[in-house]
Amino acid sequence: MCHCPLKHHDGRMTSAEAVAVARGARVSGSPEWPPTLPQALGRPGRARVAIAALVWLLTGASMSSLNKWIFTVHGFGRPLLLSALHMLAAALACHRGARRPMPSGTRRQVLLLSLTFGTSMACGNVGLSAMPLDLAQLATTTTPLITLALSALLLGRRHHPLQFAAMGPLCLGAACSLAGELRTPPAGCGFLLAATCLRGLKSVQQSALLQEERLDAVTLLYATSLPSFCLLAGAALVLEAGVALPPAPTDSRLWACILLSCLLSVLYNLASFSLLALTSALTVHVLGNLTVVGNLILSLPASPHHRPHSPRDGGSKPGTVTV
Repeated sequence: MCHCPLKHHDGRMTSAEAVAVARGARVSGSPEWPPTLPQALGRPGRARVAIAALVWLLTGASMSSLNKWIFTVHGFGRPLLLSALHMLAAALACHRGARRPMPSGTRRQVLLLSLTFGTSMACGNVGLSAMPLDLAQLATTTTPLITLALSALLLGRRHHPLQFAAMGPLCLGAACSLAGELRTPPAGCGFLLAATCLRGLKSVQQSALLQEERLDAVTLLYATSLPSFCLLAGAALVLEAGVALPPAPTDSRLWACILLSCLLSVLYNLASFSLLALTSALTVHVLGNLTVVGNLILSLPASPHHRPHSPRDGGSKPGTVTV
Protein backbone atom coordinates (compact mmCIF):
# COMPACT_ATOMS: atom_id res chain seq x y z
CA MET A 1 0.00 0.00 0.00
CA CYS A 2 1.22 3.47 -0.85
CA HIS A 3 1.84 5.73 2.15
CA CYS A 4 2.73 8.94 0.29
CA PRO A 5 0.88 12.16 1.14
CA LEU A 6 -2.66 12.64 -0.06
CA LYS A 7 -1.71 15.69 -2.11
CA HIS A 8 -0.01 13.33 -4.59
CA HIS A 9 -3.40 11.78 -5.33
CA ASP A 10 -5.55 14.90 -5.92
CA GLY A 11 -7.06 13.41 -9.05
CA ARG A 12 -8.67 10.59 -7.00
CA MET A 13 -9.28 12.49 -3.80
CA THR A 14 -12.74 12.27 -2.29
CA SER A 15 -14.65 15.32 -1.10
CA ALA A 16 -14.10 14.46 2.56
CA GLU A 17 -10.36 14.04 2.01
CA ALA A 18 -10.17 17.33 0.12
CA VAL A 19 -11.88 19.18 2.96
CA ALA A 20 -9.47 17.60 5.45
CA VAL A 21 -6.46 18.69 3.38
CA ALA A 22 -7.85 22.22 3.05
CA ARG A 23 -8.40 22.52 6.79
CA GLY A 24 -4.95 21.15 7.50
CA ALA A 25 -3.38 23.72 5.18
CA ARG A 26 -5.15 26.56 6.95
CA VAL A 27 -4.22 25.30 10.41
CA SER A 28 -0.57 24.65 9.62
CA GLY A 29 -0.19 28.00 7.88
CA SER A 30 0.76 26.45 4.54
CA PRO A 31 1.73 29.09 1.96
CA GLU A 32 -0.31 27.30 -0.71
CA TRP A 33 -3.12 29.53 -1.94
CA PRO A 34 -5.91 28.82 -2.31
CA PRO A 35 -6.58 25.55 -0.47
CA THR A 36 -7.73 22.80 -2.78
CA LEU A 37 -11.51 22.75 -2.77
CA PRO A 38 -13.71 19.80 -3.70
CA GLN A 39 -15.44 21.67 -6.52
CA ALA A 40 -12.11 22.30 -8.21
CA LEU A 41 -11.35 18.59 -8.48
CA GLY A 42 -13.94 17.69 -11.09
CA ARG A 43 -16.12 19.18 -13.73
CA PRO A 44 -19.03 21.29 -12.51
CA GLY A 45 -22.42 19.60 -12.53
CA ARG A 46 -24.98 20.67 -15.08
CA ALA A 47 -27.48 21.42 -12.32
CA ARG A 48 -25.14 23.96 -10.69
CA VAL A 49 -24.48 25.67 -14.00
CA ALA A 50 -28.20 25.74 -14.86
CA ILE A 51 -29.18 27.18 -11.47
CA ALA A 52 -26.46 29.84 -11.58
CA ALA A 53 -27.42 30.80 -15.14
CA LEU A 54 -31.13 30.99 -14.29
CA VAL A 55 -30.56 33.16 -11.22
CA TRP A 56 -28.17 35.38 -13.18
CA LEU A 57 -30.61 35.89 -16.07
CA LEU A 58 -33.63 36.58 -13.85
CA THR A 59 -31.86 38.96 -11.48
CA GLY A 60 -30.11 40.77 -14.33
CA ALA A 61 -33.33 41.45 -16.22
CA SER A 62 -35.18 42.45 -13.04
CA MET A 63 -32.41 44.74 -11.79
CA SER A 64 -32.05 46.62 -15.09
CA SER A 65 -35.79 47.26 -15.30
CA LEU A 66 -36.02 48.26 -11.65
CA ASN A 67 -33.09 50.67 -11.96
CA LYS A 68 -34.70 52.27 -15.00
CA TRP A 69 -37.93 52.59 -13.02
CA ILE A 70 -36.04 54.29 -10.18
CA PHE A 71 -34.38 56.77 -12.54
CA THR A 72 -37.46 57.50 -14.65
CA VAL A 73 -40.59 57.19 -12.56
CA HIS A 74 -39.18 58.23 -9.18
CA GLY A 75 -36.81 60.80 -10.68
CA PHE A 76 -33.79 59.56 -8.74
CA GLY A 77 -31.01 61.38 -10.58
CA ARG A 78 -28.01 59.86 -8.80
CA PRO A 79 -26.86 56.74 -10.67
CA LEU A 80 -23.40 56.88 -9.07
CA LEU A 81 -24.92 56.87 -5.60
CA LEU A 82 -27.11 53.91 -6.52
CA SER A 83 -24.04 52.03 -7.77
CA ALA A 84 -22.23 52.80 -4.51
CA LEU A 85 -25.18 51.45 -2.53
CA HIS A 86 -25.04 48.26 -4.59
CA MET A 87 -21.40 47.78 -3.65
CA LEU A 88 -22.07 48.56 0.02
CA ALA A 89 -24.83 45.94 0.06
CA ALA A 90 -22.44 43.39 -1.49
CA ALA A 91 -19.79 44.11 1.16
CA LEU A 92 -22.30 43.69 3.99
CA ALA A 93 -23.80 40.52 2.52
CA CYS A 94 -20.44 38.80 1.89
CA HIS A 95 -18.65 39.94 5.06
CA ARG A 96 -19.00 36.68 6.99
CA GLY A 97 -18.49 34.22 4.17
CA ALA A 98 -15.32 35.74 2.68
CA ARG A 99 -11.82 34.40 3.35
CA ARG A 100 -9.54 37.24 4.46
CA PRO A 101 -5.89 36.14 3.81
CA MET A 102 -4.75 36.70 0.24
CA PRO A 103 -1.29 36.86 -1.42
CA SER A 104 0.00 40.29 -2.44
CA GLY A 105 -0.06 39.43 -6.13
CA THR A 106 -3.70 38.39 -5.91
CA ARG A 107 -4.56 41.56 -3.97
CA ARG A 108 -3.13 43.69 -6.77
CA GLN A 109 -5.26 41.86 -9.31
CA VAL A 110 -8.32 42.33 -7.11
CA LEU A 111 -7.68 46.08 -6.82
CA LEU A 112 -7.43 46.37 -10.61
CA LEU A 113 -10.67 44.40 -10.92
CA SER A 114 -12.31 46.72 -8.37
CA LEU A 115 -11.38 49.73 -10.49
CA THR A 116 -12.83 48.12 -13.60
CA PHE A 117 -15.87 46.84 -11.70
CA GLY A 118 -16.80 50.17 -10.15
CA THR A 119 -16.20 52.16 -13.33
CA SER A 120 -18.28 49.77 -15.44
CA MET A 121 -21.17 49.95 -12.98
CA ALA A 122 -21.00 53.74 -12.88
CA CYS A 123 -20.91 54.09 -16.67
CA GLY A 124 -23.74 51.57 -17.06
CA ASN A 125 -26.06 53.30 -14.60
CA VAL A 126 -25.23 56.79 -15.93
CA GLY A 127 -25.98 55.61 -19.47
CA LEU A 128 -29.13 53.83 -18.33
CA SER A 129 -30.42 56.99 -16.66
CA ALA A 130 -30.07 58.89 -19.96
CA MET A 131 -31.21 56.27 -22.49
CA PRO A 132 -34.23 54.00 -22.96
CA LEU A 133 -33.84 50.53 -21.51
CA ASP A 134 -34.20 48.69 -24.82
CA LEU A 135 -31.41 50.69 -26.47
CA ALA A 136 -29.22 50.24 -23.41
CA GLN A 137 -29.65 46.49 -23.69
CA LEU A 138 -28.87 46.55 -27.41
CA ALA A 139 -25.54 48.18 -26.64
CA THR A 140 -24.63 45.36 -24.27
CA THR A 141 -25.12 42.70 -26.96
CA THR A 142 -21.69 43.60 -28.35
CA THR A 143 -19.98 42.48 -25.13
CA PRO A 144 -19.18 38.91 -26.35
CA LEU A 145 -17.10 40.25 -29.25
CA ILE A 146 -15.15 42.55 -26.91
CA THR A 147 -14.65 39.66 -24.49
CA LEU A 148 -13.28 37.47 -27.29
CA ALA A 149 -10.79 40.12 -28.34
CA LEU A 150 -9.66 40.93 -24.79
CA SER A 151 -9.21 37.29 -23.78
CA ALA A 152 -7.05 36.75 -26.86
CA LEU A 153 -4.96 39.88 -26.21
CA LEU A 154 -4.60 39.71 -22.42
CA LEU A 155 -4.71 35.99 -21.68
CA GLY A 156 -3.31 34.67 -24.95
CA ARG A 157 -6.25 32.35 -25.51
CA ARG A 158 -6.91 31.12 -29.02
CA HIS A 159 -10.43 31.24 -30.39
CA HIS A 160 -11.79 29.62 -33.50
CA PRO A 161 -12.36 32.05 -36.40
CA LEU A 162 -15.99 30.93 -36.54
CA GLN A 163 -16.48 32.35 -33.05
CA PHE A 164 -15.49 35.81 -34.27
CA ALA A 165 -17.58 35.37 -37.43
CA ALA A 166 -20.65 34.45 -35.37
CA MET A 167 -20.44 37.77 -33.53
CA GLY A 168 -20.66 39.78 -36.77
CA PRO A 169 -24.43 39.65 -37.38
CA LEU A 170 -25.19 40.27 -33.72
CA CYS A 171 -22.96 43.33 -33.41
CA LEU A 172 -24.03 44.66 -36.81
CA GLY A 173 -27.69 44.46 -35.82
CA ALA A 174 -27.06 46.30 -32.56
CA ALA A 175 -25.03 48.99 -34.35
CA CYS A 176 -27.76 49.55 -36.93
CA SER A 177 -30.42 49.78 -34.22
CA LEU A 178 -28.42 52.34 -32.26
CA ALA A 179 -27.55 54.36 -35.37
CA GLY A 180 -31.19 54.48 -36.42
CA GLU A 181 -32.30 55.98 -33.12
CA LEU A 182 -32.01 59.71 -33.75
CA ARG A 183 -33.12 60.70 -30.26
CA THR A 184 -30.32 58.81 -28.54
CA PRO A 185 -28.30 61.24 -26.36
CA PRO A 186 -24.64 61.13 -27.47
CA ALA A 187 -23.40 61.27 -23.87
CA GLY A 188 -25.62 58.40 -22.78
CA CYS A 189 -24.56 56.31 -25.76
CA GLY A 190 -20.89 57.00 -24.98
CA PHE A 191 -21.30 55.91 -21.36
CA LEU A 192 -23.01 52.70 -22.44
CA LEU A 193 -20.30 51.87 -24.96
CA ALA A 194 -17.65 52.50 -22.29
CA ALA A 195 -19.57 50.27 -19.88
CA THR A 196 -19.76 47.55 -22.53
CA CYS A 197 -15.99 47.58 -23.08
CA LEU A 198 -15.30 47.65 -19.35
CA ARG A 199 -17.76 44.81 -18.79
CA GLY A 200 -15.79 42.63 -21.19
CA LEU A 201 -12.52 43.53 -19.45
CA LYS A 202 -14.09 42.86 -16.06
CA SER A 203 -15.20 39.38 -17.13
CA VAL A 204 -11.70 38.51 -18.34
CA GLN A 205 -10.21 39.67 -15.02
CA GLN A 206 -12.84 37.81 -13.02
CA SER A 207 -12.32 34.62 -15.00
CA ALA A 208 -8.57 34.72 -14.32
CA LEU A 209 -9.08 35.20 -10.56
CA LEU A 210 -11.84 32.62 -10.23
CA GLN A 211 -10.31 29.89 -12.36
CA GLU A 212 -6.55 30.41 -12.14
CA GLU A 213 -6.30 31.81 -8.60
CA ARG A 214 -9.28 29.67 -7.52
CA LEU A 215 -10.99 32.33 -5.48
CA ASP A 216 -14.60 31.61 -4.59
CA ALA A 217 -17.43 33.92 -5.62
CA VAL A 218 -18.15 35.27 -2.12
CA THR A 219 -14.51 36.11 -1.38
CA LEU A 220 -13.98 37.82 -4.73
CA LEU A 221 -17.18 39.85 -4.49
CA TYR A 222 -16.30 40.99 -0.97
CA ALA A 223 -12.74 41.87 -1.95
CA THR A 224 -13.88 43.97 -4.92
CA SER A 225 -16.93 45.57 -3.32
CA LEU A 226 -15.12 47.66 -0.69
CA PRO A 227 -12.68 49.45 -3.07
CA SER A 228 -15.49 49.86 -5.60
CA PHE A 229 -17.73 51.41 -2.95
CA CYS A 230 -15.05 53.93 -1.98
CA LEU A 231 -14.50 54.83 -5.63
CA LEU A 232 -18.20 55.21 -6.42
CA ALA A 233 -19.06 57.04 -3.19
CA GLY A 234 -16.28 59.56 -3.81
CA ALA A 235 -17.40 60.06 -7.41
CA ALA A 236 -20.99 60.54 -6.26
CA LEU A 237 -19.98 63.19 -3.72
CA VAL A 238 -17.98 65.12 -6.31
CA LEU A 239 -20.11 64.74 -9.44
CA GLU A 240 -23.63 64.44 -8.03
CA ALA A 241 -23.50 67.00 -5.24
CA GLY A 242 -25.86 69.42 -6.95
CA VAL A 243 -27.65 67.13 -9.39
CA ALA A 244 -30.76 66.37 -7.40
CA LEU A 245 -31.99 66.41 -3.85
CA PRO A 246 -31.63 63.13 -1.96
CA PRO A 247 -34.84 61.13 -1.54
CA ALA A 248 -37.03 62.18 1.33
CA PRO A 249 -36.99 59.79 4.30
CA THR A 250 -40.78 59.49 4.03
CA ASP A 251 -40.69 58.32 0.40
CA SER A 252 -41.14 54.68 1.33
CA ARG A 253 -41.80 53.44 -2.20
CA LEU A 254 -38.54 54.85 -3.54
CA TRP A 255 -36.52 53.46 -0.64
CA ALA A 256 -38.21 50.07 -1.09
CA CYS A 257 -37.19 50.08 -4.76
CA ILE A 258 -33.61 51.04 -3.84
CA LEU A 259 -33.37 48.26 -1.24
CA LEU A 260 -34.79 45.74 -3.70
CA SER A 261 -32.31 46.94 -6.32
CA CYS A 262 -29.44 46.41 -3.87
CA LEU A 263 -30.66 42.89 -3.08
CA LEU A 264 -30.96 42.03 -6.77
CA SER A 265 -27.48 43.44 -7.36
CA VAL A 266 -25.96 41.15 -4.71
CA LEU A 267 -27.71 38.08 -6.13
CA TYR A 268 -26.79 39.06 -9.68
CA ASN A 269 -23.10 39.54 -8.87
CA LEU A 270 -22.87 36.31 -6.87
CA ALA A 271 -24.54 34.37 -9.68
CA SER A 272 -22.30 36.08 -12.24
CA PHE A 273 -19.13 35.22 -10.32
CA SER A 274 -20.28 31.63 -9.81
CA LEU A 275 -21.14 31.24 -13.49
CA LEU A 276 -17.75 32.61 -14.51
CA ALA A 277 -16.03 30.11 -12.22
CA LEU A 278 -18.03 27.23 -13.72
CA THR A 279 -17.91 28.21 -17.41
CA SER A 280 -16.09 31.04 -19.20
CA ALA A 281 -16.39 34.79 -19.77
CA LEU A 282 -17.57 34.30 -23.36
CA THR A 283 -20.28 31.84 -22.33
CA VAL A 284 -21.57 34.25 -19.70
CA HIS A 285 -21.94 37.13 -22.14
CA VAL A 286 -23.53 34.98 -24.84
CA LEU A 287 -26.08 33.87 -22.24
CA GLY A 288 -26.45 37.50 -21.21
CA ASN A 289 -27.85 38.34 -24.61
CA LEU A 290 -30.89 36.26 -23.67
CA THR A 291 -31.79 38.93 -21.11
CA VAL A 292 -32.34 41.40 -23.94
CA VAL A 293 -35.64 39.71 -24.79
CA GLY A 294 -36.88 39.93 -21.22
CA ASN A 295 -35.73 43.50 -20.80
CA LEU A 296 -37.41 44.57 -24.04
CA ILE A 297 -40.69 43.31 -22.62
CA LEU A 298 -40.12 44.81 -19.18
CA SER A 299 -38.97 48.12 -20.67
CA LEU A 300 -42.44 48.94 -22.02
CA PRO A 301 -43.86 50.19 -18.70
CA ALA A 302 -40.49 51.40 -17.39
CA SER A 303 -39.24 53.49 -20.29
CA PRO A 304 -40.89 56.75 -21.37
CA HIS A 305 -39.45 56.20 -24.84
CA HIS A 306 -42.33 53.83 -25.63
CA ARG A 307 -45.15 55.87 -24.13
CA PRO A 308 -47.53 57.40 -26.66
CA HIS A 309 -47.78 61.16 -26.63
CA SER A 310 -51.32 62.36 -27.18
CA PRO A 311 -52.63 65.94 -27.26
CA ARG A 312 -54.41 65.29 -23.98
CA ASP A 313 -51.02 64.77 -22.29
CA GLY A 314 -50.27 68.42 -22.76
CA GLY A 315 -47.51 67.79 -25.28
CA SER A 316 -45.19 66.04 -22.89
CA LYS A 317 -41.66 65.85 -24.15
CA PRO A 318 -39.73 62.67 -24.78
CA GLY A 319 -37.85 61.78 -21.65
CA THR A 320 -40.66 62.73 -19.28
CA VAL A 321 -43.16 60.33 -17.79
CA THR A 322 -46.87 60.98 -17.65
CA VAL A 323 -48.29 59.10 -14.69
